Amino acid sequence: MAMYFSMYWHFIIMAMLVMIFSGVIGFRFPRFPFYIVLIASGVIGYVYSVLTNLEELFFVFIIANVYMSIVPIVLIEWAVYMRKKADEIEMHMSLVQK
Repeated sequence: MAMYFSMYWHFIIMAMLVMIFSGVIGFRFPRFPFYIVLIASGVIGYVYSVLTNLEELFFVFIIANVYMSIVPIVLIEWAVYMRKKADEIEMHMSLVQK
């Protein structure tokens, strides 16, 4: 059991790095097409399966990476939308109070 955790801890690191990468791209470049980030994270999952000699599980790694990449993208898009709505409400409230 200890060998399993010591051998595949890098999968968790890879998932965290993919989340950080897609979050930074989504935050710094909001107009950057998100599907390119998803494709890149899928390619990283495939490369990971080849590097760890688990080619039969490539689909699982691709799906996991794409999912881990979608989460920060959706959260950042939601935050940008909420900020825009808050600004609209604030502007509307300032007009109503005048």
